[in-house]
Amino acid sequence: MYLEINEKLIANGQGLDLIVTGSELFADIETNYRDYEPWLAIEVNGKLVSRFAPFPGKNRINLLKGKALGKPTRVRLYRELQAMLMEENYVTIKGLEFTGTVEKYENYDLNLEFIGDSITSGEGTYGAREEDDWAAYIMSFSKAYPNLVSARLNADCIVISQGGYGVYSAWDKNKENVIPRIYEKFHRAKWSENSTDAVVINLGTNDKAVLSEEPENIRDAIVSFLETVRRNNKRAHIIWAYGMAGHDLSAIIDEAIRIYTHGSGDRKVSFLELPEVTDETLGSRSHPGPVAHEIAADLICERIIKELNKVN
Repeated sequence: MYLEINEKLIANGQGLDLIVTGSELFADIETNYRDYEPWLAIEVNGKLVSRFAPFPGKNRINLLKGKALGKPTRVRLYRELQAMLMEENYVTIKGLEFTGTVEKYENYDLNLEFIGDSITSGEGTYGAREEDDWAAYIMSFSKAYPNLVSARLNADCIVISQGGYGVYSAWDKNKENVIPRIYEKFHRAKWSENSTDAVVINLGTNDKAVLSEEPENIRDAIVSFLETVRRNNKRAHIIWAYGMAGHDLSAIIDEAIRIYTHGSGDRKVSFLELPEVTDETLGSRSHPGPVAHEIAADLICERIIKELNKVN
């Protein structure tokens, strides 16, 4: 059988989550990019089985073959690479050819949103430790904490992240390359204002570039962004999880949350200080590696469960 899909994958984590009862499943895709190949990953029954960069143009890829007919199998195909805003960069899943039946997996327990910079984009989770080039293959959704948390909590999720971006300033002090500028566009493509159960924000690492010059402006930008996130996520608990690449902004983030909470009366916001990367948990490009993401995922899961149980 053949099923038309026409789903465009622009950002990390976007893709298909399917329950298949057939022995074979193939996907027709169309890929468009110039400089940064949008890597894809395939998971079968919760385990990563393939990771690859598709050729530009139209291709057919094998998602599943050789399974017993009639036995349900969960298959995920998703984009590994963050949205690349500097070029037209996407994969369109045109359709599926399969035996048996194919249905969307919809039995999620939670809806989550992850907001961040290169750490949330999974930069450093692939590649040798000494790798220092900004290449597409070093980034991932598969080994980054958004995927780990979502898998452990049986959650559907969206990831809104850009390497180098901050809440007030980018790594090079550019005030245009900030997540608040692009946030609502990506959020509204996935969720309504009442859809999300929890939002995890991991921003501040790149704002360090202007910390000595504009600490108050960073603080005010955090307060303002919390207001934006709350406006778009009416019932979610918001967790500002920060520290994997250093704790320079911890005091400012903590102060900003207190200011926001005092002014708004919103008690469903908290700060989670994550452990800083060590020599043992370092990945490529001097970024947190897979082990650091596993540690962060443990702590974030624990906090989400605690806060949701508190309000439910």
